[in-house]
Amino acid sequence: MTDSIPVRASRPRYPATVASVLVAIALIVGHGSPASAAKSAGVPSQRDPLVLLVPDTESTTTTRSHVHIAARTLPGYTATIGNSTVPVLSTGVFVRDGIPLDHGVNEIVLTVVDPAGQSRSRTLEVVREPPPPPRGPAPSRPLFIDEATISPASDQNLAHKDDLEVSFRGATGNRAEARVADGAWFSLSEEISSSTHEGTGLYRGTITVTRGDDVPASPIMVRLSASPPGGATTPDTPPSPVELAGRARVGIFSPGMVRLVKVKSPWAELAYGLHEVRLGGPFVARVPAGTLLRVTARKGDHFRVRLTPTLEAWVPCASVESAPPSAKVPHLVFTGLTIDGGAREDRVHVPFDPMVPFSIEPVPGPEGRSALVLDLFGAHHGTTWIIHKSSTRVIQEVSLQQTETDHLRIRIDLKTKPLWGYRWEAQGKGLVVTLRAPPAIPLLPPLPLKGLKIALEAGHGGPSNLGALGLAGTVEKQINLKTAEQLAKELSSAGATVTMVRKHDEPMLLEDRCQRVMRSDADLFVSVHANASESDRGFLSVGGVSTYYKNSNGRDLALSLQAALIKSTGLSDAGCVGNFNYYPLRMLTWMPSALIEQAFLSNPVEEAKLTDPKFRAAVARAARDGIEEFLRKVSLQTSGN
Repeated sequence: MTDSIPVRASRPRYPATVASVLVAIALIVGHGSPASAAKSAGVPSQRDPLVLLVPDTESTTTTRSHVHIAARTLPGYTATIGNSTVPVLSTGVFVRDGIPLDHGVNEIVLTVVDPAGQSRSRTLEVVREPPPPPRGPAPSRPLFIDEATISPASDQNLAHKDDLEVSFRGATGNRAEARVADGAWFSLSEEISSSTHEGTGLYRGTITVTRGDDVPASPIMVRLSASPPGGATTPDTPPSPVELAGRARVGIFSPGMVRLVKVKSPWAELAYGLHEVRLGGPFVARVPAGTLLRVTARKGDHFRVRLTPTLEAWVPCASVESAPPSAKVPHLVFTGLTIDGGAREDRVHVPFDPMVPFSIEPVPGPEGRSALVLDLFGAHHGTTWIIHKSSTRVIQEVSLQQTETDHLRIRIDLKTKPLWGYRWEAQGKGLVVTLRAPPAIPLLPPLPLKGLKIALEAGHGGPSNLGALGLAGTVEKQINLKTAEQLAKELSSAGATVTMVRKHDEPMLLEDRCQRVMRSDADLFVSVHANASESDRGFLSVGGVSTYYKNSNGRDLALSLQAALIKSTGLSDAGCVGNFNYYPLRMLTWMPSALIEQAFLSNPVEEAKLTDPKFRAAVARAARDGIEEFLRKVSLQTSGN
């Protein structure tokens, strides 16, 4: 029995319930199992001109009140599903969403007719079963604990006043307890089903660490003791309690002991939390090798580090190593900085001794102008000089503010309204933040692109990173490359110098893609993808064009691209999405960067469009128009400064 009929040929990019906002990012990253793990779509022939796609067998079972059906025939045929004629797309795919089901057996006839009037039919039997009846509690005897479900499953070191949740599954209706770091046993509560109002056998409890001493790590212990249902008495001798040790070991870090680690990788990424985000989590900052971090706790393969008394972050254990015994807690007495300029960029020289954690982020400034903030963690304001040299072209003023203990903010306000790009580099005992001025863009047509360098990335690539897969078997990586190649021709014809980040079907790490873009000294970066979604609400329920950006200097580019694509393609507006954590968008701060999702491969109508060279040419032309419109706006902004 199944509760839903799965889509064969498309892995979801994002849940349909939030289709206009979010993207299911696994397909974009290309790490782990690719979307192409789905089976290839069936291919019809003259001998067998009707192939079932979803469901892919003539008999299936569901508890839902409706079914979505997809099949494939040969172009030029006509098709019906049930009593409804449905269009056959250029790919041969035809679908019908939301077919109502009666309880019991439902027979749905699919028929295709060739141009000569010959027909072929197949009958799909869909059995709608009632939802399973509410289940009562599992027997409370014999006592047992499912060892594999004991959580947490990874080693941890907690600090004073940290919370730890412990859970496991076992026999229902009993008394559950847990013990952490050789402390006292504490009670766990059984989760009650909202439908049956019975125990589920899942026991949970949270303990707050109140010990201030250092406790070596030891296994989590859980225990289940007999407790008669409803508190009833029984003449039987109750069974002995069941006690097990979990896989995880938990210890306690004393707050009185300082633990320091040093970044050993070229850089380490700090995150606000450890929850799963498939494009990379809640990013705080990237800090360079040699940075000292103060550890307050550990969970699995991450250390928690203190940035300020009120702000903590997480760093991968693999990126750091124990600091030398002589190392001291880093604290920067900040006394001054220098700003100078070059032909098209300004530099802020920030002395760091010692190197402390920091983050850099663009923010809105006064009168629509941009600003850049540099947050120093573990520093205090002792500034007596800020040197502004006359060679600066981009920076208006630099100011400092102590926002709280150990948190010093350097604010860099710009002369120009748009922030074109920025980057940072650790140099000796200092940090150099470079801000890039917008390129010279002519106010008058016809060639605002002339002389600009633009990097184009065709998403995915290589034998394992296919991206999304449409019902007709259309492979995203191929569509992306074809559209990017067409866009390169458009931009080149307008006078731009184009760098194709992926020139053919080659596997490339995202870091390598970023390095190729930086080596090209590109003024703009555009990544080309195609989208996909779940089909729970139907194959045709989710579609449209969307654009994405991470840093605010890519927002206006993404908005201009979105407006032009909607106008040109006639597709619906699936949104311009900000704070999108796709690695190249996050790392390529040196230029405005945006990502295009041309259309949805999971929508068979839009899949057919994506296979049409004319449609892809329209997408490419619209992307060029969007880039040119963005440049015209920048030209107007900079000319008014």
